[in-house]
Amino acid sequence: MQRRAETPAVDASVETVKHLRAQGSLLYKRTTPQHLTLVSVKGDVKEIPYERVSEAFGSDNHPHILHALEEGEPVLRRRVLEALASVLKLPQELVVSMKHGVLELIEGGITVGLDEEEDSTPAELTESDIELQQLSARVLTVMAESPCGQAELLKGETTARIKHVFAVMSNKRTCEYLYDALLRLTGSFAGARQLTSTGYLPIVLDHLKGYRLNDALRIRALKLLKNLLNDGVAGTTFRALELGVVAQCVKRLHSPNFEVRAAACDAMAALGFADKARKAVVEHEGVVPRLCVLLTDSQWQVASASAGALMSLAAHDEVKRQIVANEGLAPVNHLLQTNKVPLQLHTTKLVAVVTALPEARRLLDVPATTLRLKTLTQDENALLAKSAKVALAAVQWRA
Repeated sequence: MQRRAETPAVDASVETVKHLRAQGSLLYKRTTPQHLTLVSVKGDVKEIPYERVSEAFGSDNHPHILHALEEGEPVLRRRVLEALASVLKLPQELVVSMKHGVLELIEGGITVGLDEEEDSTPAELTESDIELQQLSARVLTVMAESPCGQAELLKGETTARIKHVFAVMSNKRTCEYLYDALLRLTGSFAGARQLTSTGYLPIVLDHLKGYRLNDALRIRALKLLKNLLNDGVAGTTFRALELGVVAQCVKRLHSPNFEVRAAACDAMAALGFADKARKAVVEHEGVVPRLCVLLTDSQWQVASASAGALMSLAAHDEVKRQIVANEGLAPVNHLLQTNKVPLQLHTTKLVAVVTALPEARRLLDVPATTLRLKTLTQDENALLAKSAKVALAAVQWRA
């Protein structure tokens, strides 16, 4: 019986390698990480059946790439944007591309159809324009991941230029990418202050008040709201209160999506750093009782965020009384016994704050709680151990 020759197995990664036409004379200047975008395409080339470009960036070819992004046909521009979404994760490529003006082109892709006047009515976009706008927003998100990219975005007027596109939220996927970019920018005080001064706070609250948000956007909106409230400017919180921020956060505490509930708790925690906001929470019925219920949520992330919100708000004595009245201290011992450090940390901080109320101190000064706190003082996590020591001292304090 004749033995049939076996075909050697092909590595799966080989199948993913796709090549486009490129001038071979330029290849010697390219490194492997740079080999992603530059292509030589004839004018009559049809739609490419795959989604990314595989040959690219030479050391001297960035101007050609950006020229293709600015002047190329839609199919070529789409391929360049898809490649940029990968290539710009490399710090060196990001720096060089920014020197050649990639940010201005990305801004132009996002604001397509808009006139320079802020209140102008945007032109109706074609399907191709919408796709390119979405890809441009995706590239902006990649740029915002890098500290260098963040500095460049905050240095110019990017946030002001894209604000109208963000506000109208005509395309949900584009809006998600813009939210992701803005979340990264507001991770610093400088970024958060720039956005609040540019007028993003009322836009985010308008998004939350509307009915067009899916859960993915709602989570992002609440997270961005938290970042904006944490800009360190008291006027931001006061403005948010005028715009009805408490009502919007409370509504999301009842969401069936646990990530939405957790994000709403975090936003409430950000409000707790201003005395005026704490008073507004006290005056709004149902906030503290709902947060107490969420301490026993099936998702530990929600319980942790709720404990953090109560800890922040409990600087107000009336909030302490409401926590006690709504049996918010009943699950404390159980929360301290979980193996989730963020939840334990927020719980110990809540205990330290709320025990300033004598009635709360009496409820917590029991052997089970004090024993657990003593155990946590020896925890390997230094931050948790320190917080447990403070909580234990507060529980056992005697006048």
